[in-house]
Amino acid sequence: MTAERDVELNDPWQAIEACFEAGWTDGLPVVPPTEPLVEAMLDGGVWDASDVLLREPARGLEVTARKAAANAVMAGCLPEYFGVVGAALAATGDPSFELHAVSASTGGAAILIAVNGPIRDEIGIHYKENLFGPGFRANATIGRAVRLVLRNCLAAIPGQLDKSTQGWAGKYAMCFGEDEATSPWEPYHVSLGYSPSASTVTVMAAESGHNVLNHASPDPEGLLGTFADTMSAFGSLSSGRSLVVFAPEHARKLGAAGWSRAQVQEYLFTHATRTYAEVKRGGPTLWKAPCWAW
Repeated sequence: MTAERDVELNDPWQAIEACFEAGWTDGLPVVPPTEPLVEAMLDGGVWDASDVLLREPARGLEVTARKAAANAVMAGCLPEYFGVVGAALAATGDPSFELHAVSASTGGAAILIAVNGPIRDEIGIHYKENLFGPGFRANATIGRAVRLVLRNCLAAIPGQLDKSTQGWAGKYAMCFGEDEATSPWEPYHVSLGYSPSASTVTVMAAESGHNVLNHASPDPEGLLGTFADTMSAFGSLSSGRSLVVFAPEHARKLGAAGWSRAQVQEYLFTHATRTYAEVKRGGPTLWKAPCWAW
């Protein structure tokens, strides 16, 4: 913006409308990224403004910490959230994540961000009831910041690069924490070799979720059979890599029966299948891949 335009945009609503006109929004109003706000956001992280957080090799694009900070401001993040935003962006930039395919596919995957460790409580990431729903600033704005980076820095704009056939609401924001204290198992990041005192971010390209209801099964096999059946639904876009987030009621039942996370994963991997006859009747080819369990 020119200095003259800056003066004209002293009115907050005009500034918001200018962001709409510039194409910087996800359809919702954003916080205008003024220089002081962007600097404060950068101060909340551990990176210099010119540090590259994310490289997208398919099109030779880079996202610096300053660009990420501007989008975090627009998303409504507090500066103390920026460490999680930056870590999530770095994770999506790992070649194994295949970010270009995720951004451009017709499948409509969202960037799911799962957070472990002390940072959850330090910045207020929600992990209790309605953890996937609205009402929690850290969850909503961290997820939104990552999506805005994809739009504004990597040109993942619907109808242009983003070719999602239908998309889903998680493409606005999808961030949550693990309820480590009530889990019958060690925290997920500890199972990966991290210290319990470490804070980590796990990212996944996720299709829309499936709510699995089972209040009656008295044994783990019956309960997990319901999850396995849902995981192997013919309509799923997944190639088999599933993230299962258990409600406390189900987690307690599995823990009380002495089932480890590894046993749960193995059971789901083995039983999330369809018979050849079922596939022959019109279902797609099914694949098997590891299952993550929270």
